[in-house]
Amino acid sequence: MNYQNIKVFQAILEHQNISAAAKSLNYTRSTVSEALKQLEEELGVQLIVEVDSVRHDHDGGAVQRLLQNLQKIGTKGRSLC
Repeated sequence: MNYQNIKVFQAILEHQNISAAAKSLNYTRSTVSEALKQLEEELGVQLIVEVDSVRHDHDGGAVQRLLQNLQKIGTKGRSLC
């Protein structure tokens, strides 16, 4: 699991918009979309749904808990490197 993808996912949740998340990370929109796609494929779940051109986390509380756990894993993984 790529820590960068977790960071991208966190930015998407924070900004509720892929373009805004990309801008905050100084990434292109396509880079952010690809990172989200990779994370969703790894986990086997759709993390973000689009409603009226606004992206929302899928099953809010569960997604927030997942993000917190992924961040913990990423932090521990980085400290091992």
